[in-house]
Amino acid sequence: MGICTFLEHLYQLTRIPICIYSEEGTFKSSYPSEREGKEFFQAEEVKERLQLSEKNDVLFYQYQKVPAALIACKRENVWILAGPVAIGRTDAKKPVGMMEKQFQALPAVQLKDLLLTAVLILNEDSEKRYTLEMLVEKIQDRPLQIQENVLDAELRQYDSFQKNHTYAEEQAFFEHIRNGDVQYIREKYEVITPPHPMVVNNLQKNEEYMAVIEISMAARSAIEGGITSREALLMNDIYLQHLAECDTVEQIFALKKEACLEFARVVKEGKETQGENPYIEDCKKDIYSRKREKIDLQKIADDIGISKEYMLKLFKKQEGIAMTEYILRVKLEAACNMLKFSDRKIGEISDYLSFGSLNYFSRIFAKRMGMSPKEYRKLHHQPNF
Repeated sequence: MGICTFLEHLYQLTRIPICIYSEEGTFKSSYPSEREGKEFFQAEEVKERLQLSEKNDVLFYQYQKVPAALIACKRENVWILAGPVAIGRTDAKKPVGMMEKQFQALPAVQLKDLLLTAVLILNEDSEKRYTLEMLVEKIQDRPLQIQENVLDAELRQYDSFQKNHTYAEEQAFFEHIRNGDVQYIREKYEVITPPHPMVVNNLQKNEEYMAVIEISMAARSAIEGGITSREALLMNDIYLQHLAECDTVEQIFALKKEACLEFARVVKEGKETQGENPYIEDCKKDIYSRKREKIDLQKIADDIGISKEYMLKLFKKQEGIAMTEYILRVKLEAACNMLKFSDRKIGEISDYLSFGSLNYFSRIFAKRMGMSPKEYRKLHHQPNF
């Protein structure tokens, strides 16, 4: 069978548009004949992409503005392009700006079927034999064993025009919980909640999995907003128990919203009724109990149950000074008391409070107190106390 006859039969079987270009990127013919390449491609863009791929025999191109794709196969000094096709359903609800007029005319084809069409084109009357796995490996840089999973995930998402959320969207959403923005979440939840794709074929099970993630992250955000770990994790457990009792997707969605609102409400209430953040109070107590040690900031953060970065930010916000400065003040206060009320040698006091060296202790003491430890003792020592 000649290549032209084969391509015509292939189009009739798959309904995937097929165009033929020269090696230089010039349009030659198409199936169906009324759909010329220029109708779907910018001529210069096609030419450039085909020329850049002259060392390869396969080129996969995915559009950015709409969920559509095409694949080009090099055969007998020509490029045979299968597509473009809509990866998914053209009648699904789409986000604003995703549709273009020409997209509505594209046939809806699963990604795997588009790649299988390319396999048929490459294998027609050729000694080289391709499989789907070989083609996937050729057009991607990631390991083959990952490719099949990625392909299936892309297929599920494109079929219903789903997308995953970005890190920025996630952070923006949970920032409202950290701030206790109850009213805003109540009014805008449906708009600001991060979108997610189908990761399993069962819709209710998929929403249940996503709800577990969202509720757990809401709990963590509430902790960062100032409530205690114990309270947040207890609320988290209660909502996950309720989640297991949900029978419909609508109930799951309503429970997620209720959980986010409740976490935000508790944060808001805490900010309004507590002058001191409980984490910072615990932090200061920990510093006083460890003043003899070389204090490890990460260890304190682990003890009170928040991240080191968040602890430092929260401490500076509430106390007005850096946590390291606060630690130094606590140690110097202890040093002053020992110089006043004990007969220990200055070197022993330095070691006792883990300053590292007598030279450092003397230098930092003089800088902060305006006199050396020896001078301070001479001025303030009370041996008979």
